[in-house]
Amino acid sequence: MTDFELQVKALKIKWVNRLTSSQNECWAHVATSILDNICPNINVLMHANFTDMKQLLLHPKVTPFYIELLRAWCEMKAGIQEKTNESVCDIRSQLIWGNKYISPRNHVLFFKHWIDNGIIRINDICTERGFLDIQTLIEKVPNKPNVLMEFKTILEAMPLRWRETVRTQTCALDVIEFNHTPFKKNLSEYLKAKQFIKPCVELKWEMQFGISIAWHHVWRRKICLRDKKLAQFNYKLLHNILPNMKQLKIWQIVQDDNCILCHTVEDASHLFAQCPRVKPFWTNIEQLIDQLLNQKIICSWETILLGINSSNENMNIIITLAAFTVFKTWAIADKDAQLLKNIDVWLMFMNEVKQRAAILNELNICENVFQTIIDRE
Repeated sequence: MTDFELQVKALKIKWVNRLTSSQNECWAHVATSILDNICPNINVLMHANFTDMKQLLLHPKVTPFYIELLRAWCEMKAGIQEKTNESVCDIRSQLIWGNKYISPRNHVLFFKHWIDNGIIRINDICTERGFLDIQTLIEKVPNKPNVLMEFKTILEAMPLRWRETVRTQTCALDVIEFNHTPFKKNLSEYLKAKQFIKPCVELKWEMQFGISIAWHHVWRRKICLRDKKLAQFNYKLLHNILPNMKQLKIWQIVQDDNCILCHTVEDASHLFAQCPRVKPFWTNIEQLIDQLLNQKIICSWETILLGINSSNENMNIIITLAAFTVFKTWAIADKDAQLLKNIDVWLMFMNEVKQRAAILNELNICENVFQTIIDRE
């Protein structure tokens, strides 16, 4: 089954990834102008290693849409294992901005003037044997009165072992270029490593039936149908969102959740399988499948809901159409007990079969199980 929450997050991440690689296009200018209120360089912002939105000081001009994008991006980065090697070269290659390890008062730094002047990584504020002296720093960040105070903030926020490593270990002052490549590989790793959380509806049915269910087979045989109306019906049935008296009471539409015929609580299992009015109908369906497909089955609630793991998909189509007919007769009666008693479920089922057989004949589709049922009658 599709994990819609994960799919939405993946779309948000893909949008960010597209933005980082399309900054010169017209549509990207709006996004960059908004995100400029956080960081003037989109690539720096997206490559920063902070993973908690609480570490980010958000400007009022940053709209909720972009906040959600950043939140999805942070969650992706949180799911990726980070390299922990702390050699002098690794430390120098660290970004200064948005670095969760350089966060005074638990807020990451983004100094616009510094970024505009090309100071991105720790290496950019270092010499071969330590940090820049004051004069060189002022030359690199000109026209900034409080540059020394900001430099002091960066150094004090930096982990002590990093400062000691930079000061005590020499390193060739190679230019460590900033990588502008988007996080395509990381995105792939994130989505692959994302822990799958089983939907609650799957847990519900497994607990009710007391078995482990191969859901990928269930979704395929119940949802991947040519008849989209039946596919929608199965989807609602599996998600327990089809109305019945119990559900109507939960939704505060009726006061009584009892079946209008047998006066016991009417949940999905009662409506489709356990009510005395439908039991003879399911016996007829069992006989039909036996005669038509030479398969002996019992149409229990579990069979109706989950289908049968069989290479012959016609069996599941017949069961689905039968369940659809049961629900349709219940809906037509509209809580009228006398009308519900008088409706012939088998006759309604055959009408549904004839309608679908006619449609498939019009489409010249040879594999027409419905026409086969009519021919057997």
